[in-house]
Amino acid sequence: MEGDHIQTVVRVPVESVARELVETHAIRLALESVTVEGDFLVFSFGSPDPRVGPGGPPGGPRIQSREDQASPTEGALGELADQLKSGEPPVRHVPRAVKSGKRRRSGQRNRMRTRGWNVVTKAQNSHGQTVTIYEPFVVALKGGPTARRDRERLVRDILKGNGNDPGPESIRYYLDNTLEYLAKGEA
Repeated sequence: MEGDHIQTVVRVPVESVARELVETHAIRLALESVTVEGDFLVFSFGSPDPRVGPGGPPGGPRIQSREDQASPTEGALGELADQLKSGEPPVRHVPRAVKSGKRRRSGQRNRMRTRGWNVVTKAQNSHGQTVTIYEPFVVALKGGPTARRDRERLVRDILKGNGNDPGPESIRYYLDNTLEYLAKGEA
């Protein structure tokens, strides 16, 4: 019996897994896509389910079953089913945020808070960017410390004092632009 191969196959309909996710997590959005990312099956829920009214359906939100669809191969579930049936590996969609290793909180802006700071001027830096020069940096750096590390610490403290969590790039950006402005002698 050399060469015998025993295989166990378990088939679970994607619709039942999606329905269980919707019920468990009270999701009121329609299923948009199902993808494979590495070793994970990823269910993406998006726009509000048109069948869910303001009060929601009596049994809570639900996912379209195959009976509800015009054809079993329509939509994201059908695409995944077609890929699996054809024997070709499913398309592995990896979001850009996952590729870089960083995830941004939904709705988070990528800007420094500058509320309450007076604008000295808008200038063009050595990289050709139009930059805003803020008064707290000009006041602190004009006649202030001469060591680069001390200047960076000063800029970091100003940014943190206004509720920011600056990275090294942001600190360098504000420091370099303010120093260029001060070097021109316009202050």
